[in-house]
Amino acid sequence: MNNQVKIFTIILLCMFFSEYARSVSFNCGAQLNSIELKICETPELGALDDELSVLYKETIEEVKFKQSLVASQRNWIKKNRNLCADIACIENSYKSRIGELKSWRDTEVDKNKNIPESYIGKFRAPACIEAIQENNEWKCISNSWSNIDISRKNGESAFFSVRTRKTGGGGCQLSGIARLEGEFLIGSGKAKFGEGVCVLTFKFEADNLTIEKEDEMCGKMPLCGYGDSFRESKTYSKY
Repeated sequence: MNNQVKIFTIILLCMFFSEYARSVSFNCGAQLNSIELKICETPELGALDDELSVLYKETIEEVKFKQSLVASQRNWIKKNRNLCADIACIENSYKSRIGELKSWRDTEVDKNKNIPESYIGKFRAPACIEAIQENNEWKCISNSWSNIDISRKNGESAFFSVRTRKTGGGGCQLSGIARLEGEFLIGSGKAKFGEGVCVLTFKFEADNLTIEKEDEMCGKMPLCGYGDSFRESKTYSKY
């Protein structure tokens, strides 16, 4: 009888955790980081993740600037939720993000005010054109220059073009549309000969600009056969 009770209890637990695992926004059976494991192991966090997932899907269907919301969500996961050290921090991070998304539609116009004039212009930085991979890290073997041109499209958006040129000819180009989000420009574009969309964040301080890739697609696109053009935290200076 005791064995039957144990077996029945195990079955109930398996059903519970199987159903719970399906409720979160990612696969709890996949390879997970420490934060995702905590979410899968904690019902309260799973419920918050489920609530946020539903709210995010509803919001992105209604807002005008969808790419800004996508970039903001990735930023939150990478630089807020995933930096937590304990369950309380994760819970607070989710509750704060849920509050932000609930007011996103109401404040979208405010989030996309006119682009400051100082954001418009030409910027330049040293570039790694050709690279080799050693010990899972890229090592630059050919340096040149990388330019970013930002020109106004209208009050709340701009055209951008990132060009890399190699001495003697050749190089890469990525261009698209950037929109203002807070103090940053969020750009979405494609390489000249690439199909995937690359999302970049442009951060400004005085006459300097730093570029940050928001997704892995930026590193996976075929960029004219040359190496890493979009390193995080690379600084460009206005000229």
